[in-house]
Amino acid sequence: MRRWLAAALIGCVVTLVACSPPTNEVAVAGTASQSPTPSAGAFIPAVGDCFSVRGSDLTESERVPCSTHHFAEEAFIGSFTGDAAAVGIPPVANSIAMRQAYEQCGAPTQRYLGGDWHSALMQLELEIPGVVAWRAGARWFRCELWASPLDGAQQMVGADVAFRGILAGPTPLSARCITWKGTDTAVHDFEPASCSSPHNGEYVGAYIAPARAWPATVKQQRDIADHGCENLVAQFVGFPSWQALDNPYVGYLQLGFDETQWNMGDRSARCYVAAYTKDGKFVGSVKGIRGRTPKG
Repeated sequence: MRRWLAAALIGCVVTLVACSPPTNEVAVAGTASQSPTPSAGAFIPAVGDCFSVRGSDLTESERVPCSTHHFAEEAFIGSFTGDAAAVGIPPVANSIAMRQAYEQCGAPTQRYLGGDWHSALMQLELEIPGVVAWRAGARWFRCELWASPLDGAQQMVGADVAFRGILAGPTPLSARCITWKGTDTAVHDFEPASCSSPHNGEYVGAYIAPARAWPATVKQQRDIADHGCENLVAQFVGFPSWQALDNPYVGYLQLGFDETQWNMGDRSARCYVAAYTKDGKFVGSVKGIRGRTPKG
């Protein structure tokens, strides 16, 4: 029997499911010579820069030390070239040029952080020049990291520490283990937790959905994320598939897709093992426990 718990979130769908034992830089065709030359003195952000604000056209006066409170940090800077750079306006949302640029963000960002941003309280955003800067010759794109709550809410959240290399070791930004509050119908207030202390869920990975148009209904979005996270969770626990999972204390939580990110090429849903112990908590990792009762 499955149990669904959903949270009313902005931009994503959350599903919590319990298991019952089974019954049986971007290069767009063209040359860089087609790009206008940026105007003298134009500010171009650099990898490792941190800023006190978010937005497309930042200024040098908004750059701050990464050890102080900041809202944006640059993980990679690329350039539009060829046909994408030759047009008179910046690329529009959902365009091939934007998707190609965002695709370039993944590997450099992982190297910059020392790990996968999906496993942390972070969001990876693509920023491009505004119309005025574009007409003045700006052709950069920024792969920018924001500190972000897990629940998809759009409030501004800052950080007081540099992100470079931060996921290579323990960090308060890690969301490997989390707690939440909830009822039989909703879960909310996600917070990072120590894995050695009681927690509701443990991160197992991000499910990347196959390329396709944005699913039209919430049910379609949920079903795609559910099916992906089911198997990731089962394999994390030690079973080959969700259908083979035989541990009534294990369920899953999926933090579903975001339409804007999906259309950019980030078709990821974060997947967590969820506790169905008596108190709804685990202590320690449940990786590889198979049918054993988890510590609770």
